[in-house]
Amino acid sequence: MAETRRIMVCLPESIIDEVDDIVSNEKKNRSEFIKEAVYSVLLERRKAGVREQMRQGYVEMAQINLSMAVDLCQAEEEATVCYERKLAWSVGYEY
Repeated sequence: MAETRRIMVCLPESIIDEVDDIVSNEKKNRSEFIKEAVYSVLLERRKAGVREQMRQGYVEMAQINLSMAVDLCQAEEEATVCYERKLAWSVGYEY
């Protein structure tokens, strides 16, 4: 098990009362409750960090995808024009 250290935390009396009610009902002690609460906060922050990284990645990919779509659309237009010219020449029309 990981090494533990004792810290002192100052909390408003109302929060201490609420914590005491919870630990009494759940048959735990304050240390266990505070440890679980800190782990929960740390986990949520990590998740928020991952979500932000994913959001940034999606924004970057959206810009890349848009740029590729514009390029491919232009290439497709050029190919269509070339095809129509060849088609027109094959039936004797000038384009």
